[in-house]
Amino acid sequence: MYNYMKEKISIVIVYFSGLDDLHKCVNSICTNMHGFPYYIYIINNNPKQKIDNYFSNFERTKVITNNKNLGYSKATNIGANCSSGDYILVLNPDIIILNNAIQKMKKFLDGNKEVGVVFPKLLNKDGNLQYSCRTFPSFWTVLLRRSFLGKIPVLMKIVNKHLMKDFKHDEIKEVDWALGACFLVRKKCLENKIIFDERYFLYFEDVDFCLHLWKRGWKVVYYPDAEVIHNYKRESANKIFNFKTLEHIKSYIKFCLKNKQYNK
Repeated sequence: MYNYMKEKISIVIVYFSGLDDLHKCVNSICTNMHGFPYYIYIINNNPKQKIDNYFSNFERTKVITNNKNLGYSKATNIGANCSSGDYILVLNPDIIILNNAIQKMKKFLDGNKEVGVVFPKLLNKDGNLQYSCRTFPSFWTVLLRRSFLGKIPVLMKIVNKHLMKDFKHDEIKEVDWALGACFLVRKKCLENKIIFDERYFLYFEDVDFCLHLWKRGWKVVYYPDAEVIHNYKRESANKIFNFKTLEHIKSYIKFCLKNKQYNK
C-alpha cells in the first residue's frame, strides 16, 4: 500500500462541479507522475454531490467532503493542511497536465531557492496561449474587465496592459501575479501551511497570495517550459449583475482594505 507520508508533492484540487473535468485532471496527473512520489487531496465543496466512489480506484487520492461550500480559499487551506510534501501543487479541476509539467516546475524551484511559487504556461483546449500573467489590479482594471467598457478601443489599452498582452509568454519572467488555476508553491515559504487568506470566498485570493510572497522576500515566477491545458469558461463580462461579478467586486474591496498600499 502506498505510504502517502513519503510524498514529495502534495496536490490540492478544490471541487464544486464538473465531475468529468475533475476525472480528466486526476487521470492526467497519474499519467504524468508515474513513479514519482505524490498524493492528491480533492476537497469537495459540494456535499450534495458524492464523488468518493469515482476515485476509489486511485491509490494516491483522498476525497475530503465539506459539510457546505466553505469557499475556495478555505477549502484550499484544508487540503494544504493535510499535505506532507515539500511542495504543494494547487490545481483547478479543469486543468490537464502535459509533458511532465509538475516535475519541471519542481526542478525549477529546486534550482532557484529565492522563488516561492512558480506558475506554468496555460493553454486553451485548442492549444492556443491563454494569457495568465497579470500586473497588480487597480480600480480601473477591475471595472473595465467586468463590464462592456473594457471593449472600448481607447480603454482596451488599459486592460491589455494589465493582462500583459505585450509579453509573449514564451520566456521565464518574474511577475506581479498569475492566474491561480495551477501553481507549485514551496511549503517553507508558507505560514502554518496557509496558502490563501480565508477572508476571500472567491476571487483575489491568488492576487493577495502573490503580493504577500513578494512582501516577504519571495519571488513569483512564470515558467513557460511547463505547460498545462486550462479548460476555462469565462462568463460574459457584459453580465454585470450576477453572483460571480458581485463576489469579484466584494473580494476587490477586501483586497483594497487589507492592502491600502501595495508594491513589490
